[in-house]
Amino acid sequence: MKRFIFIQAFFLFILINIEAQSNRPMATEIPRAEPSALPAPPPERRITVHALTWDAPREMKFKDRLIITLRANSRISRLPPSSFFMPKVPQNVILASASITPQEASSGIVLKLTLIPLSAGLFVLPSYTLNQDDSTRFLVPELRLLVRE
Repeated sequence: MKRFIFIQAFFLFILINIEAQSNRPMATEIPRAEPSALPAPPPERRITVHALTWDAPREMKFKDRLIITLRANSRISRLPPSSFFMPKVPQNVILASASITPQEASSGIVLKLTLIPLSAGLFVLPSYTLNQDDSTRFLVPELRLLVRE
């Protein structure tokens, strides 16, 4: 009789372990993630990029006066003042802003400069980028001009 009770207890123990193991996830199962409230991504910010170009000859004579212009290649709805586009003035030159007529502005000119080199050699204005606000960017290319004696 003891042997019979022992065998029943043994089988009951095995059945309980089998039942307990069947409720556990298997090692290959991936537990389901609860849906969480993720914040919505911010709206995509569009940046308008305007490429500008210099209108200038490739060379000039020493101590001559030359007018160079910076022109927009695309239509700009909110044009900043011309002082916004003023580059850093390198040494050995006089570089002064000139006024822009309404006709020049309508043709895309955003900056007009008077250039007077004070020495012969290579005059360079490096390229630069200007940000008007978070959505408008202006790319100004490098200007290279040979100044001859």
